[in-house]
Amino acid sequence: MLDRRRYKRFSVDGLKIKSKMILANEVNILDISYSGISLKVDKRLNIGAEYSLKISNRGGLINLKGRVVWSRLSETRGNARGDVIPFYTAGMQFSSLSDEALKELSDFIEKHTKEDFDVAEADRRKGQRFHIRFYIGGNEKAILNYPENCSVRKISLGGMLLESTLPLERNSRFPMEIFFHNEGVVRVSGRVASCGRNSDLYDIGIEFIDMPDRGREVITEFIATLSAADPAP
Repeated sequence: MLDRRRYKRFSVDGLKIKSKMILANEVNILDISYSGISLKVDKRLNIGAEYSLKISNRGGLINLKGRVVWSRLSETRGNARGDVIPFYTAGMQFSSLSDEALKELSDFIEKHTKEDFDVAEADRRKGQRFHIRFYIGGNEKAILNYPENCSVRKISLGGMLLESTLPLERNSRFPMEIFFHNEGVVRVSGRVASCGRNSDLYDIGIEFIDMPDRGREVITEFIATLSAADPAP
């Protein structure tokens, strides 16, 4: 529930205020090469968009960035509520691998194959496109970070109500951005206080839990403008 007792909420439905959350989703690795990766995900990835990816490897994390080059619907499943959940396969091309990332990627590939790989040779060829794919089969996981763009329906000094295409788990926390037309971008950390179905979308109640002073000033000034236009209690 939003902070209704402390702060008055204002409707901003007609003002087209947008918010962006950076979500993290566990995905399955299907195959991998030195140039890219194929994943199985429960969300359609936008072709041409860049996403960050974290792969566990020997107790550490390989941090990668990649651009989606293809995406297609692979299957659908039903859940306990009767909803149909789509699953997609997507291919990403890695962006500018560092020497360290290349070595870690070589180690990960070596661990999942029976062939021997020469890390020095991998370093020598790092500027080339490696098209040989090594089948992983979905047995390894990765964490995919991706943005979810939402419309802001209501806002207060304590939080906001969003309209999202995705259900979000209560008490989960995300870095967020709020885009105001003239005041610019406010970056906050938010906690999911509520989530309810609204036709094909979800109403997501967000509580602000961390906000820079400048961001609070921007929201305070914005709400003062709304309050002046609608002074009724």
